[in-house]
Amino acid sequence: MVVVKLLVNEREEEEIYLNDIIVFLVSITNPEAEEAKYHNEMIDRMLSELEERYKAGEISEDEYKAEKERLEKQKVEVKAYTIGSPEQPWYKHIQFQMKSNDQWIPLNWDLKVIYVNPEDPVLQLNGVDSAYVTFSIAPDDVNKIPEGSYHVKVYFLESESNTVKIKLLKKVKRKPSIEKLAFTARYLIYMKRYDDAKARIDRLLKLQPDSIEGNLLLGEFYEEKGDIDNALKYYTKARDQFYKHFPEAIEPPRYVESKISRLLYLKYLKEKERQL
Repeated sequence: MVVVKLLVNEREEEEIYLNDIIVFLVSITNPEAEEAKYHNEMIDRMLSELEERYKAGEISEDEYKAEKERLEKQKVEVKAYTIGSPEQPWYKHIQFQMKSNDQWIPLNWDLKVIYVNPEDPVLQLNGVDSAYVTFSIAPDDVNKIPEGSYHVKVYFLESESNTVKIKLLKKVKRKPSIEKLAFTARYLIYMKRYDDAKARIDRLLKLQPDSIEGNLLLGEFYEEKGDIDNALKYYTKARDQFYKHFPEAIEPPRYVESKISRLLYLKYLKEKERQL
């Protein structure tokens, strides 16, 4: 049986104000297959050790065969699930429901898929990989939803998720947190709502000019728009702010360092093309 977990804006309960974004994260795992796979791997290690003992002459052939048979009988079936096709990718089998008058009915909000992992339309839950998909509702569409409290869950492969609670308020939050501004800006970038994203990043940096997250978001913003120079400028600023805030850090900020390295390489390739 698969396990389905649902979060709204990274929480199980969330207040949504005017001009906010709603992001649903659906994660899917097959814990029974994961446990079976781990169990079988442990048996395989024991079989390998047994074979080494036999080859070293520590046990007789009869003892080896008897113990090998006993261990192999302890292996369990890995129950895998496969769903999806090129015409109907796996994530389209996720069904959102909302509670209305003590009954669960299909959710009719304008959900957009913005990130899917794995991208392959056919999903195999075999104990090796998990899956997740992100759905979002843009601020102008959120504003169209009537005010009130909502209970939402999803169904997938006859499994149902936990229920998340959403309270929609028809007013603007005067002082959104740095975390909320950053969260909203990042997903607006994913949705290519660049003007809305930039407005929130600017507001974040006005509240906290030395914000590592704010400069990182500006780097992502310009990278998405193809502006390598400005992306490098703000990624570098985010890295500098990191070392300013954490001068004794042992581990470097690997994410931003990888971004800078990648863009420097792209810039080098573009300059080389211009010279040809």
